[in-house]
Amino acid sequence: MSIWSIWSIVRAAHVLAGVFWAGGVFLVTLYVVPSIRAAGPAGGPVMRHLMETKKLSVAFARAAGFVVLTGLILFWRLGPAMGAMMHTPQGMALVTGAVAAILAMVLGLSTQKPIAERLGRLAAEIHGAPTPEQAATIAELQSRLEWWARFVVLLLVIAVLGMAFSHAF
Repeated sequence: MSIWSIWSIVRAAHVLAGVFWAGGVFLVTLYVVPSIRAAGPAGGPVMRHLMETKKLSVAFARAAGFVVLTGLILFWRLGPAMGAMMHTPQGMALVTGAVAAILAMVLGLSTQKPIAERLGRLAAEIHGAPTPEQAATIAELQSRLEWWARFVVLLLVIAVLGMAFSHAF
């Protein structure tokens, strides 16, 4: 197998993992979570199944890590040419996309993960209807989680557009 074939496989894996990560985050943030919230208490078991049984947040975290790792490997492949390329529209688009993806991963893991875990622990403590204090805490945590999720979606849009535009020049 030639070295070019290996780089093609790394790039294909990078793109596929990126599609899963970004597409999944878009879908969950913009459609699934609002639908589950609209369902009220009936949506809880669905969300619990997605997070606890299907381990959706773990899958997104792994995909994000894989995308960033393979992206850094692809940057490394450029070697000395990377410095000169950074002054081109293609290079600027690549760097913008890469920085946005790295920020999306870091913020997703450092903000969304702890909030979601706290929500999960709180939900496990509730038997029957939540107390007014628990309901207020849940609403506040859901609001914070939604804000960060939308910010991560924005960063992923920038990342995807950066990668797309880098190939348009």
